[in-house]
Amino acid sequence: MSRLKEIEVAALIKEIGETLKPWRSPCHKEGVLFEIKAQIDLVQSDLDLTSREAIIKSRDDAKDIIKLIEKLHRRLSKARFLWWPRSPTKIALEQLFQISDICKNFAEPQRKDMAKALCAETADYLIRVISSKQPTHKSVSTVAGLLYTIVGPTKKNVDVSDLRRACAQAIKEGGEEGKAYWEEMRRTVALAQLEAKKSS
Repeated sequence: MSRLKEIEVAALIKEIGETLKPWRSPCHKEGVLFEIKAQIDLVQSDLDLTSREAIIKSRDDAKDIIKLIEKLHRRLSKARFLWWPRSPTKIALEQLFQISDICKNFAEPQRKDMAKALCAETADYLIRVISSKQPTHKSVSTVAGLLYTIVGPTKKNVDVSDLRRACAQAIKEGGEEGKAYWEEMRRTVALAQLEAKKSS
């Protein structure tokens, strides 16, 4: 966020809030803006953890673990007891191979642009939580584009078409995971409204 001035960020947060209208009934302006800012901070911290340097370091660590497991396997493969059925050493080595497989997957280049995916997921979340409308490709892309302008690595606005794949994935995942969440939210809001009526 350091590349934008605080005034620019505040203006973009307000624009995101306006894009999410109409809001759900218990939402108010301060709460909406606070939630948007909190989500931007989460995306920024995730991006800081997945910076290029952090990913390179993690990949190098994964490659080192793979080399250690291969070295251990070469040394132990000469021992006779390794080939006994149910040998504890053999079982341990099989578990190390599973760890090695995980490290191999991590050592490969991952998602090309984590920022776009995080912005799309956050946009989908904000629409589901704040807006009274269901997420669409257009609404998720619009909000994700504004978020990307705030947290993205480039100094220019992102073309919404660049976010198409990330937004489609976010909508799909949000819809599948969100059903139970929304049922719980509805129950919580209904209980809060009942409590408010009882106390007044």
